[in-house]
Amino acid sequence: MSFATWRVGSFLRHFRCKESARTRGYLTFCKIVNSVLAKTKTQEVGGFLKRNSLDILLHNTSELQIPALHAGQYSIRIPDCTFLPRAIARRYHDEDTHKYIEWDTPLGVVGIKSGRSHKPKIPALYVGTELADDTREDYVNRADSRNTKEGSSISQSPHEASIGGSHSASKRKAMDEAGPHPEKMIKTDSGRGVSSPYPESESGTRSIESELISEVQFGGYNAEMLSAATVIRKHTIGMMYKANRVEFWWFDRQCPIRSPPLNIIADLPRFVVFLRILQRLTREGWGYVPIMHPPDSSNSFGIQQPSTQPAPDEVAGKDAGKMAPRAPAVIICGKDTYHTPDAFSRVHHIWGLNGRKTTVRRMTRIADNKQAVVKVAWQKEVRTSEKVIYDFIKQVAEDDPVVKEHVSELLDEQIFTDYNTGTFRKHAGIPITKEKRTGYRVLRVTVFVELDGCITELRGEDFWRAFLDCLECHYKLWLAGVFHRDISANNLMYKIGEGGKIRGVLIDFDLAKLRGDATTSTEPTGTLPFMALEMLETVTTKTFRPHLYRHDVESFLWVVIWVCAHYVKGNERVDAPFKRWAQRDARNCLTRKLAFLFTPLLGLWSTDHEADVGLLQSIVNHLRSERLRQLNEQAWSVEPTPMPEELDDDEATRRYYKEITEGLFLEKLAERKHDLFSKGVSNPP
Repeated sequence: MSFATWRVGSFLRHFRCKESARTRGYLTFCKIVNSVLAKTKTQEVGGFLKRNSLDILLHNTSELQIPALHAGQYSIRIPDCTFLPRAIARRYHDEDTHKYIEWDTPLGVVGIKSGRSHKPKIPALYVGTELADDTREDYVNRADSRNTKEGSSISQSPHEASIGGSHSASKRKAMDEAGPHPEKMIKTDSGRGVSSPYPESESGTRSIESELISEVQFGGYNAEMLSAATVIRKHTIGMMYKANRVEFWWFDRQCPIRSPPLNIIADLPRFVVFLRILQRLTREGWGYVPIMHPPDSSNSFGIQQPSTQPAPDEVAGKDAGKMAPRAPAVIICGKDTYHTPDAFSRVHHIWGLNGRKTTVRRMTRIADNKQAVVKVAWQKEVRTSEKVIYDFIKQVAEDDPVVKEHVSELLDEQIFTDYNTGTFRKHAGIPITKEKRTGYRVLRVTVFVELDGCITELRGEDFWRAFLDCLECHYKLWLAGVFHRDISANNLMYKIGEGGKIRGVLIDFDLAKLRGDATTSTEPTGTLPFMALEMLETVTTKTFRPHLYRHDVESFLWVVIWVCAHYVKGNERVDAPFKRWAQRDARNCLTRKLAFLFTPLLGLWSTDHEADVGLLQSIVNHLRSERLRQLNEQAWSVEPTPMPEELDDDEATRRYYKEITEGLFLEKLAERKHDLFSKGVSNPP
């Protein structure tokens, strides 16, 4: 194959990616790719998709700041190069428009690492089919399933930090939500593995820190595309380039997959073939899912641009409060369509590469203007769907008014089996190995009746009433055989009932388990700051312990401590004392929670909850006593009865509920009983 007339050789000879000339390197790499795309655009070859209207170009975006909103704070990222449809690239170069795009626009990202390459020798003719030089086969999706980032259904926090850790976004499932990283792994100071695919540099010792930073940045770009507000993406495709070698990456919330490094000089024909494949991909091939699109778009994959765009100084953070792009959108679930005037206004969303990455929006059902909450998540296909669990809860509620009043109402659920992380792996021949026990992920859209708010917004009598409502509802459901297993501040909501009374509502049963369900995995579940200490220990020691009723109750107590220390009038304190519980990993969380229990601290509680300092101290004392009991058992080698049958021990559940409610909340419970009697509820607990 001859490329003499393609100008590729000329670009390759002049291409360098040096620290002193990074922008020049970006431009030259874009010219290499775009020259290939221009030559292959009109050529039709058997076995390839037909030409489409995207007409992609690789665009140098090294001077373009792309903003994103996470948990009320803006992040700014500057990708090296991005694949864009020609129409968008042309609009970007128009002098009359803002130099601004959202993360829903790039089709893919290219990361270019700094590094010096030897002067390339461009063959006049390429012959043969063997891969050149030092490419290796062990780069594709090999991971240790025991890595703490795979399998376990653990939320890192109700606010999820970005890769840089500079800000937080809502609730992340750090183990169910975060899959394994591909090998080889390099351990960082935090104990987390970061993949490093490159062999030792020919010119000397490589810089591990530089490679880690480049890969973290590249992962951040792809995480932003997967978390974009106005679209739903099944996967992203990207490239990383260094020293004449390019790797192709696939991110789909299961775990990253990368190819062996391909030398674009010695293996230019294969590089051309891959670019041709990218050129013929439709928007669905790039990962866009058509169930979410602009309301006035006949094409579900129409490119959505914000109706208002921020000025450059706003993007830079000088006036972030005014930076409010709006984009109306609709989401299809079952036979109904739901509308939002602003897709950027998300009640809750998870930022990251792996896991469920749940996004929640307030929307309106178009058919009858009913207000609803739409949850989009990439759940493990082996997990029982929420609709099945809610159908069972509905049966329980027929005989129990407490359950009926204090569980959210599910309107609809649809599982999109066509969008499955296993499809690509099966076609690519990638063995699932130890992932068999956790399964692939599928897209699930669930719709609920909208509630009035989260328990974090409440204080005083309203807070305790809502909390005890949720505690009792959880207790009734546990006895009925519904094991929640993910109690957190974000999962305790409230609604305003008759007479303006606040009533607690328990939500989020997507990690729940029904009694008698076949166990699909042995990993712990929960949200890190609220997990029971014993369950945190199982994560750090990689051991098994059944999730018992007392573990969920302990999570309720950690919720009280978290909320009463962190929130003032519904807003999180700037000096919130326990923020670091939600950072890093389970070991860090366990260490900090133990330090809190055994190291007296002053000035913890917010002004909203100062009146309940005595009760809060009793809760801390109870947690400390429980921990001392656990340590005593460990010291005397007393086995903590780790039998799964204890999950079904209703008598132990009743005993423990009575011990907690009468030992800690007797006064608050008496006030709540009065409310229940006034509503005509017989025999309250």
